[in-house]
Amino acid sequence: GLNAANGMKDRPPGVAAYQIKDVAVLGVGLMGSGIAYCAAQAGYGVFLLEADQDALEKGKEAITRRVRGAVERNRMSAETAEALLSRLKPTTDYGDIAGVDMVFEAVSEVRSIKEAVTAAASNSVRPDVPIGSNTSTMPITQLAQSAGKPERFIGLHFFAPVDRMKLVEVIKGEQTDDTTLARALDFIAGIRKTPIVVNDGVGFYTSRVVATYSGEAFTLLAEGVSPALIDDVALKAGMPIGPMTMADATSLTLLKDIVASITGDGSATAYQGMRMTEALDRLTDAGRTGKAGGGGIYDYDETGQHDWPELAEYFPPVREELGRDVIERRLLHPQALEAVRAIEEGVIEDAIDADVGAVLGWAFPAAYGGVIGYIETIGLARFVAECDELRDRFGGRYEVPALLRGMADRDEHFFWD
Repeated sequence: GLNAANGMKDRPPGVAAYQIKDVAVLGVGLMGSGIAYCAAQAGYGVFLLEADQDALEKGKEAITRRVRGAVERNRMSAETAEALLSRLKPTTDYGDIAGVDMVFEAVSEVRSIKEAVTAAASNSVRPDVPIGSNTSTMPITQLAQSAGKPERFIGLHFFAPVDRMKLVEVIKGEQTDDTTLARALDFIAGIRKTPIVVNDGVGFYTSRVVATYSGEAFTLLAEGVSPALIDDVALKAGMPIGPMTMADATSLTLLKDIVASITGDGSATAYQGMRMTEALDRLTDAGRTGKAGGGGIYDYDETGQHDWPELAEYFPPVREELGRDVIERRLLHPQALEAVRAIEEGVIEDAIDADVGAVLGWAFPAAYGGVIGYIETIGLARFVAECDELRDRFGGRYEVPALLRGMADRDEHFFWD
């Protein structure tokens, strides 16, 4: 799967290779500075554009620290570091980016701000220059309207930390043209990352699947299952970090915003009977915001993570513990179901992309090869039967998509050897 993705299987044929010399990054916060670092490392000139001098200094400083760190750890020579930093061109003036070959918008996830910087950039650069938006949830087709020519607008969802994460989720808006897609893929190849190409939709692919995983973990918490048990089962299943620990690290307040933007009114099949909003409200109302705020689902001090003694007052423990096997199914099955829904809806055109995105995007246990590989490992008929059982016990979010039920009935497979 990886070889196919790296081999640019989704690059439209007939579009000439794109020669990229300079790029512009709008907004140099956490994500923007990471994109700029990767672009400069690949040898491109990088204009860093910020609203004011202060933000610009901060962004450049973050990149400089990262480069110095690489030199100290002997990952980069002093000469390479100097060359990399010399490619950065900080500015607050859109006039300076007139000659760039690509634009990356990485400002905060506020639609009006994204639209304003996209419009300003569109007016400054050549009409055929691709404008890529780094967003994890905002529909690309809508944002594209502020680009003057929507066909040159594309979603490029990078993952944090950008310099270490290999995946880029490329989102085609309804009007994104082949030239723009090909050029975006040429850039991703240039910075040596692996793309998956998906169609526009709420939460695209990765964010919506991860939402079902976090959602189930919080539902278990709301039911009174201990967070330490939830995390331990996830770790033993092969996830790199437990979902409760991850939530605290992300920040519970931020998670609330993300959940709201993805789940909407909660009517979609994936969220039926899910108690994530309820659990997050209970925690944040109690003043628990996560690790950075001193405590969330767990307590934190200089010696590390500890159980929060008052948790039981907010989430009374269950009398009868669920079996570990049931908890594991509840954490993994929804991810696979949601990936199948994305395939059924045409958000994902190729099951390989679903698996590459799962392993590289949120570190789904690689032993299965990904979320679809997970279904194939269990066997389609058995997976469907297990989901039906979970649906009867825990709610409609385990409803099996017609696509999968039909495949199981006909003994078909996603991957034929």
